[in-house]
Amino acid sequence: MKSINTYYENAEHLKDFITKNNIHNSESLLIQVFTGIINKKYIQSLLQELHSLLPKAKIIGSTTDGEILEGRVSTQKTVLSFTQFEQTQLEVALVANHDDGYLSGETLARTLIKKESKLLIAFTTAFNTSGESFLNGISAINSDIIVSGGMAGDNAAFTCTYIFNHNQILDNGAIAVVFHSSHLHVNTYYSFNWERIGIELTITRVKNNRVYRIGKRSAVETYAHYFGKDIANNLPAIGVEFPLIIERDGLNIARAITEKHDDGSLSFAGNFQVGDIVHFGYGDAKNILNHTQATLDTLQQEPCEALFIYSCMARRHFLLEAIESETLPLADIAPVCGFFTYGEFYTAHKKELLNQSMTILSLSESDSVSPIKNRVEKVPLSLRANSINALSHLINVTSSEVKNQAKKMQDYTHKLEKNLTLLTKQSQELKRQKEYLRKSQEIAHIGVWEFNILQNRLYWSTEIYNIFGLNPEEFEPSYEKFLEYTHPDDRELVNKEFSNSIEEKRHYQISHRVLRKDKALRYVEERGEHSYDKEGNITKTVGIVLD
Repeated sequence: MKSINTYYENAEHLKDFITKNNIHNSESLLIQVFTGIINKKYIQSLLQELHSLLPKAKIIGSTTDGEILEGRVSTQKTVLSFTQFEQTQLEVALVANHDDGYLSGETLARTLIKKESKLLIAFTTAFNTSGESFLNGISAINSDIIVSGGMAGDNAAFTCTYIFNHNQILDNGAIAVVFHSSHLHVNTYYSFNWERIGIELTITRVKNNRVYRIGKRSAVETYAHYFGKDIANNLPAIGVEFPLIIERDGLNIARAITEKHDDGSLSFAGNFQVGDIVHFGYGDAKNILNHTQATLDTLQQEPCEALFIYSCMARRHFLLEAIESETLPLADIAPVCGFFTYGEFYTAHKKELLNQSMTILSLSESDSVSPIKNRVEKVPLSLRANSINALSHLINVTSSEVKNQAKKMQDYTHKLEKNLTLLTKQSQELKRQKEYLRKSQEIAHIGVWEFNILQNRLYWSTEIYNIFGLNPEEFEPSYEKFLEYTHPDDRELVNKEFSNSIEEKRHYQISHRVLRKDKALRYVEERGEHSYDKEGNITKTVGIVLD
């Protein structure tokens, strides 16, 4: 296979380019058109020229938010990619949307995918298509085929995008080309490097890709609260740099804003569900550019005759002129072309819609691995980009510190909750034990008392009140009142025994009569044990009463 790329200038230049590069009219010729000129008449004229020169070729195209040619990045230009296959059959289909894109994905997959199909490249329009639903439609028919491509752009105008083949242009639909081959090497890669910032947020009201409420605020109010009203007023354009990030199947997936609605809701490039936990995202320019080396090291391990890049427009807007540090080195491996999208299609364990990512599709009909050429030097970050990178670093560090503090608080709260639960259990257990003790005392007719001699305070358990026939709410015990309910003939004996046991520092023990409030007579046995301070002075006595 052979891949050749160029900018479109005019009809004469196009004809000369085709002749000079021996591009043959063939059904195995794929022409990809990536144009930043969002003009339907211009696109129609270009397609007519291509079709008249190469009528058998399979043509698929998309409007863009920037174009990539041999690693160089442009805007409002048109890139043409001619890829001639030798052992691969191509089949193209285009379909208009009738829903959020699910049926379009299902229809294209059912129409194009066969047993020998290895790859599907698809482009969809942006504002009337849920990229996630589109991929789900494909997966419903075939979950194994590799899908690449992306959602069309319109130079951040967010008004109208187009996809097209040789004779049809749609502002609401999808196009796909399928590769039937047993010899084609297909490899996909992606780079993300957008960081989570801020606190966790919860999606509380959503319908597919249209988010109405985040937490207790509307979607627009949420952006205004965290980023200020100026950012919120300029959504969706500025919002591409601050997506919502969600983790799915081990991948950090960003969801960029595609549309702001009058009711305060926002449409995103992919779907959410109620209860999804999300963070705001912000790019780390240094990490994004440093990842290029790892991508190159991986790419050169596999056969590669053509590279197609479908990268998020947010990366171009965020990295500015430094974006070519990410794309130029790829041209050392194989011919490179592509465009900046409003959402990237990527296949790992399953088909995923990505944002803020650069996806790379590597194709080869050859089994050989070519040695890498000299690599292009990185483009240095501009002063503004360096400032943005510093701000990104500040945000990430601050966010990390806030998260650490939040985790510590969460751990502390969890510990408190755990201790509270333990204390509650202990309190309940103590309450049960007290009840068991009270019941035991009631059954055995044994009461417990404690006499604080220094404070002249006497404590009785419930059963002693029962023995003496008194109401705890109406009677406060004391040593003197205790003697009042001791039979008059026994008072002197009780008082003497208590005093002697203190002086002799022995157990207090005596049997005597009690004359209850209701004049009933009881016989009780009392026992007590004294406590003394270091000087040998009595402090308190603890004892029991047996009826």
